[in-house]
Amino acid sequence: MAPDLGEADLTRSLLQPFPVSHRHAVRQAIAQLDRVGLSDLPLSPELQAHALTLLDLRGEPKQVLDQVSQLSLDPPQQETLNTLRNLVDLLATHPSITLDLSLIQTFDYYTGIVFEVVSNANAGQRVLGQGGRYDQLLGLYHPQGNSIPGIGFSLNIEQLHQALLAMDRLPRQTSTSQCLVVAQTPSALGPAFAHAQDRRWASDRLIGIEVELCHKSPEQTRQQARDLRIPEIAWVNDQGSVTIESLAPSSP
Repeated sequence: MAPDLGEADLTRSLLQPFPVSHRHAVRQAIAQLDRVGLSDLPLSPELQAHALTLLDLRGEPKQVLDQVSQLSLDPPQQETLNTLRNLVDLLATHPSITLDLSLIQTFDYYTGIVFEVVSNANAGQRVLGQGGRYDQLLGLYHPQGNSIPGIGFSLNIEQLHQALLAMDRLPRQTSTSQCLVVAQTPSALGPAFAHAQDRRWASDRLIGIEVELCHKSPEQTRQQARDLRIPEIAWVNDQGSVTIESLAPSSP
């Protein structure tokens, strides 16, 4: 797998020289790596060259950083570039990273570092996941418009499945959960989730713990656990007290 790293704020600021009437079209062409569409835009020769430069800001990190440093940058852009350079230095032990400043969405969602993880050629070139920093997003939904820094990512499950299938890396069977955590009353759901989280991280490896979200009779719950080959149930009451019940496996 090969990660691609970008910087949304820096790339967006490098679009400022373009007329407002054409800026969205330039951004869209860069986001879609559409060299033909970019060349067809009615831009001056200088802006046409600038647009193609932005499209080609992709490759070995140091080389790309050197290319950007040759551009006419204002102080905020230079500061962002320096921060990006420091980040690249921290990631120097990962030689597979590609710095891609054409990695920009057509909407103002991300506000800083952005990234994609792409499968290698043997598994087919697929975007397995992507994410980045979005410091302004939560402010759109806050009652007073307060922004809260955030960062997140998503995995493209279908693409990940296809890549693992091509590499023969899919598990032959799903692993069995070790415990079913059951809230004995609705008000015990909070303690039940807390217990499940504690159990997941109790050992040096992540283990499968399930939480029962539907209200069922104790016997229905036990039968469900047996059917799923879960060896024990953790019954959690309102005070957070936990009773562990070991289950005998279902008869064949």
